[in-house]
Amino acid sequence: MVRSLVHPPNRYAVIRTDPEAMLKDLGLDDPDTLKEAQCMLRKKYLVYLEWPGELPMPGMRWCRYYVSPIGTTLRPPDESSGITSDMVVPIAPNKGHTPERQPIHPTPSFPFSNCYHWIFNDVTVRLRVHTEGVEHDGAIKLPAAEHLAMKDAFSLDCERINAFYDDKGEPSAETADSSEQIAANASSTCEDNPSETVLPVESAQVQDGDRNHVLSDIYYRLVTQRGLQKSGPPSHCDDKSLDSSSEDASGSHDSQKRSSVTTMTSRDQGFDIFGWDPDANTAKIPLVDAWLDLENHFTEDNITSPLELNKEFEQIEA
Repeated sequence: MVRSLVHPPNRYAVIRTDPEAMLKDLGLDDPDTLKEAQCMLRKKYLVYLEWPGELPMPGMRWCRYYVSPIGTTLRPPDESSGITSDMVVPIAPNKGHTPERQPIHPTPSFPFSNCYHWIFNDVTVRLRVHTEGVEHDGAIKLPAAEHLAMKDAFSLDCERINAFYDDKGEPSAETADSSEQIAANASSTCEDNPSETVLPVESAQVQDGDRNHVLSDIYYRLVTQRGLQKSGPPSHCDDKSLDSSSEDASGSHDSQKRSSVTTMTSRDQGFDIFGWDPDANTAKIPLVDAWLDLENHFTEDNITSPLELNKEFEQIEA
């Protein structure tokens, strides 16, 4: 029996979101709010585990992970971005391929014959971490050579997309310069008066680039007080902040204001090599459970479309 702290990369898995747990983590556990989360139509999704977004460590509650939802159809085209429906890589034993686009071969054999990887289809989730670890004996993985073959195929598609933008005389999404973010100094969350603290907020990574989330001051306080800026257990500083009156925070005039000011962290400067920098947007990343026994959750006929996952994420974000 082989166990690891978190799910290993380059494996195929099934995920399902847990919006109710996300609300409880924030302390938003009143019956009406929880009922709304419980009424969400949650489905299971077949994904490829690309790579952890942070270095796994003992004691972490979740692990940020980059995953790619798997589709059973060709990718929906996006004419404005130069993306065509054939920008996919079939997964053997899928026979829906051309001589130019051969399937990749997981090991052991993939249990479904109608699946594709789509280009530009990565999302970030928080995989729940269990104290007993993850048993991954028999998990379906993509060997390194096959993973590289998939990336090579998508590199050719990226060249086509870049050529599309060249013909239009516009920079592609991959080469366009991102706008600089304004940084503000933040004081420590462990000061005597947490209600006066300017909390650091870092923009989350989204599929079309970085953006500033506009979040309320009360959200800042909840995330900091409950230790949700990072995956590790809440620190002593978080416990002290949690003792402060949340009623004062929710009732203050300042809590109704909106803020988009972000604080420059080592991640902004490319130095956060372990992925451990505190980030107030972490609590907004969908929390998911994951399983590696694909056949116990799906048949070929009921694999959910990645488009449905996008809609579910939008509901959680709202």
